[in-house]
Formats: sequence, structure tokens, C-alpha cells
Amino acid sequence: MDQILEKKDSIAGEIEFNRRSDYKLGSCLYLGMAYKKGKKVCISVGYTISYSIKKVDEFLKADTDLSFCHISKIITGEKTACSKFYPEVPLDQYFT
Repeated sequence: MDQILEKKDSIAGEIEFNRRSDYKLGSCLYLGMAYKKGKKVCISVGYTISYSIKKVDEFLKADTDLSFCHISKIITGEKTACSKFYPEVPLDQYFT
């Protein structure tokens, strides 16, 4: 299946998408990705992007060896990301 990855910051639009009344919670997962000692690791998982970002922020504050990479959006049941989000403002601006 050919998928187009979103490379620009469209987190605000995704937050609005998650708030829509027709958004089905659990239809996709948002994975917070980071690097630790040169290895890519998943440090958060959420049903909404704002929750995943909130957990990323908590882990980054607790572990200075982590280097944030991006948020991947994966449709439930799929194996690859359909979108990737790269925050351009401090993370706490997306969930407070």
C-alpha cells in the first residue's frame, strides 16, 4: 500500500481531528519516538496526539539521555506509519 507521509508540522490539525465527534478512539495510535544511545526507541503511545506528546515531554524531562525524534501515527492494524509529526514549538504548548 502506498502511503504519503506528512513531513510538515500539522499537529494542531491532528489535535482538532482527535477532538471531532466522529473520531473513533483507538482507530489509530500515536507513538513518540526518540533516540537513546544511538538506538531509536518508542517512549510513548497514545490514542490522541496530545496525550502522546504529553508523555514524551515527561520522559524527556526524566531522562536527559533521550533525544526526541518525532511522533508517528499508525492506523490500528497496520505495520507502518501513515504520518509523522515534527513539533516546531515547545512540546508543552500542545497539551496545556
